[in-house]
Amino acid sequence: MNRKGRQSNTPALSEALISAMSRAKSFHMEGKFAEAQKLYLKVLDNVPEYPEALYLLGVLRYQHNRDLNGAELVKRSIELSPQRADWHNTLGNIYLVEKNFSLAVESFKNSIDLVSDDANAWNNMGAALQQLNRFGDAEAAYRKAVELNPDFIPALNNLGALLSAQGRHAESAGYLCKAIVLSPGENQSKLERGAAFYKLGRIEEAAEVYRQWTIEEPENPIAAHLYTACSGVNASPRASDAFIEAKSDEYAAQFDVKMEQLSYAGPALIAAALAKETAPAKRFDSLDAGCGTGLCASVLKLFSRHLTGVDLSASMLKEAAKRGLYDELVKDELTGYMLKHTARFDLIAAADTLIYFGALEEVVAAAWGALRPKGLMVFTVESSGDDTDTPAFSLNPHGRYSHRRDYVSAVLKSCAFDVVSMQPATLRKEWGEPVNCLVVTARKMADDKSADGKGVFNSIKRLFSHK
Repeated sequence: MNRKGRQSNTPALSEALISAMSRAKSFHMEGKFAEAQKLYLKVLDNVPEYPEALYLLGVLRYQHNRDLNGAELVKRSIELSPQRADWHNTLGNIYLVEKNFSLAVESFKNSIDLVSDDANAWNNMGAALQQLNRFGDAEAAYRKAVELNPDFIPALNNLGALLSAQGRHAESAGYLCKAIVLSPGENQSKLERGAAFYKLGRIEEAAEVYRQWTIEEPENPIAAHLYTACSGVNASPRASDAFIEAKSDEYAAQFDVKMEQLSYAGPALIAAALAKETAPAKRFDSLDAGCGTGLCASVLKLFSRHLTGVDLSASMLKEAAKRGLYDELVKDELTGYMLKHTARFDLIAAADTLIYFGALEEVVAAAWGALRPKGLMVFTVESSGDDTDTPAFSLNPHGRYSHRRDYVSAVLKSCAFDVVSMQPATLRKEWGEPVNCLVVTARKMADDKSADGKGVFNSIKRLFSHK
C-alpha cells in the first residue's frame, strides 16, 4: 500500500460536537437527510473548517439532489485533508456523473497515488479513461483492478464489456461469465447463470443451476433439456418437440438480430453448397426444413419454383411469413411432416436444424422418402471431429448435438444417399469462438438403386404411425 500527501491539522471537537457528528452519520446512513444535514451544519457553525463535516455534508447534498454546492464542499474538505484517498475517489465519481471526465481522471489518480491497491479506484479510473476514448489506458486500469481483486464484479463487467465492444468476444467472455457466477443467483435468469458456469467449464455447477430450475418450473421444457445436457440424466437421442418449440418461440422476435451478432453463416453455406451442384434456375420444389424466421428463404427461392417452409414454432413461422418468399408455411414436426409427403420435393435444405437431433437415422430416412429420385439434401450439423473414440453424436452442455463425420456419412449411405460433399466450415461464433460444422450435400439414389433406402423409409414410417 502506498500513502502520500501532507497531513491535515484537523481541529479538535468538543464532546458535544463529537456526539453530534456521530448522530449525523447515523441519520445519513438511515436516509434521514434533513436530520443529518442539520447536525452537520451545527458542527460547522462551531468549527467551520472541520473536514469530515464538510465532506459528508457535501456528499449528502450532491447525492440527495445533485447540488453542485455539495461538490464544492467535497473539494474544500480535500484541500483541508488531502491525504484521504476515499475522498478523492468520491470527488472523481462526482466528476464522472457530471461528465467532466478529465477532472475525474485527475481525482482518481490522486486517490491511487495515496492508496495504490484500491481496486475500486482503479476501476473508476478505467471508466473515466474509457469515456475519454483512451481505451488502452482504460483496459490497463480495469486489468489492474481485477489483478488486485479477482472477484471484483464491477471491474470484471467493465473489462468484459470493453473487450466485447472492441470485437474481442472470446477474451471478454471469461470476465463476463465470472461476473455472472459471482453475482447473487436470485438476480439472474437460470438460463444466463447456467450458461456462464458451463462456459467457465464448471459443468456440474451449471447442471445444479438447471436442476433447481426444473424444481421451480417442473413443466418448463427448456429447463429439463438443459439439465439433461449438463448432467446426462434422462438423456435422449433427440431434443423434445416441447423444448424446440418453446426455445424457438422465445427467441423468434429477436432471432435475426441474434444470428447477425453471432456471425451466422448458415444461408451462405447452403448457397455455396447448392451452387456447386446446380444453377439457380427456379426449377425445384423445395423444402426449407426447420425454416425458423426464413433466413435461408432468399437463397432457396433462387432455386425453387415452389418453396415450402416447415417449423414447430408458430412464432418463427410468423416472422418467416413477413419475408413474402414462401409459397407455403406449415407448423409441424419435421420428421413427421416429411413422412407424410412422399416424393414431394426435389430439394430439402436444413440449416442449423439437425443440431437438435442426435440420432439422424429417422430424419434422414424421412428426407429420403420425401425426395424425388436424384433429389438433393443439403444440411449442416455441428461437428465433433473425426476421433472415433468420441461418441457418434453428443448432447453438449449448451443444449445442441454435435456429430462425428463418419457417423453422418454412414447414416446417409444406409438410407441410400450418395454423399456428394461433406465440408468443414464455421457455422457461427459462440462466446467469440468458432462453432465448427459440416456442410453436407447428399443425393438420393435412383429408384432402381435404392431398395435399402426404401426399406429404411418404410420401417421409419411404420414406427411413426404407432407413435
